[in-house]
Amino acid sequence: MDNDHSLNITALFHNMLNAIVNNEAGFCDLILAGEKHNKQCEFTLPQLFECFSQLDGELAKLSYLEFRKALFNSSINEEMKKRGGEIIIRGNTGKVDESVYCLKLGL
Repeated sequence: MDNDHSLNITALFHNMLNAIVNNEAGFCDLILAGEKHNKQCEFTLPQLFECFSQLDGELAKLSYLEFRKALFNSSINEEMKKRGGEIIIRGNTGKVDESVYCLKLGL
């Protein structure tokens, strides 16, 4: 079951990267920021959970901790790299739930 959730999460990250590539204004409730060729999507993990839960009925059934486990067990970083994307920690607070992450096009 965790693998199915990881696949759903990965698919939504692909959609988020598509929004960045297509220079859209936002993805769900997450705002895309930056210049045209440097668009990125910033989020905390609780924000990501809220967003993805609105977009995927199966993910909506998970608790936040179950979502976070599926996220960490997914192949998101590898999948995004294949498409020229990159996930980075933009603001490290030392607490995984409070740090700000960023999906952007790799340079």
